[in-house]
Amino acid sequence: MIALVVFLAAGGGAYALTRDYRSNQMTQDCGNSYGCIPGLKVTTLVEALKDRGHTCEEKSSSWHCDMVIGHVYFDLWLQTSGGYIYSVSVRLHRMDDKALTGTGLSYLSWFAALPFRDDPVLTKEIEGWIAQQLENNKDTKATIGDYEYVLQRPEAESVEFTIREK
Repeated sequence: MIALVVFLAAGGGAYALTRDYRSNQMTQDCGNSYGCIPGLKVTTLVEALKDRGHTCEEKSSSWHCDMVIGHVYFDLWLQTSGGYIYSVSVRLHRMDDKALTGTGLSYLSWFAALPFRDDPVLTKEIEGWIAQQLENNKDTKATIGDYEYVLQRPEAESVEFTIREK
């Protein structure tokens, strides 16, 4: 019984240390001069995107995925190294010149949260930041953790958004 208690206590401590390390880790080495999004393999993300209707194609050290839903074109580039992602570029464009809807904001927010997906508070703050920048309708750049977030041409019908390690 004592051995079981010691084993469980040691396991709990190891879990806490591993969880704390992972939650504080903002990038991981992936064999290039950039840091990659920790713990997120490009193949995992690409399969999830394909399952949701994207068409994806590998191109050298990157992946290109796109999808059209109604009048909205979703265009995505993932720059990779060592099987991990070091840069995400998203372009949303409404082909009918109408303003982007909540779906577009949700799509951008989902990608913006990837580096911090284990931190619900920061994820919520990032979502709020994106919504505010789109509402302000201007180009903007911000540093969040180890990443640079760039929102360009947030016009009514088109937005370009990039996340990369700074």
